[in-house]
Amino acid sequence: MLVTLYGGPHDGRTIDADPDETLRLPVLTPSVDGGPPDLGDDATYEWQGRRDGAGRPVMEWQP
Repeated sequence: MLVTLYGGPHDGRTIDADPDETLRLPVLTPSVDGGPPDLGDDATYEWQGRRDGAGRPVMEWQP
């Protein structure tokens, strides 16, 4: 099912996910030495019952 992510590092993205499951997505952070990005902490998103204008579940960032 398509869901919209709200808040956090993935704000505004629409992805295929199960809204009944907590979603954990990796976050890339810029490297301090100019090399490839580093893998940061996961961003966690949960559905709180809200839907967007297209009727898709909105999964909200849980800081």
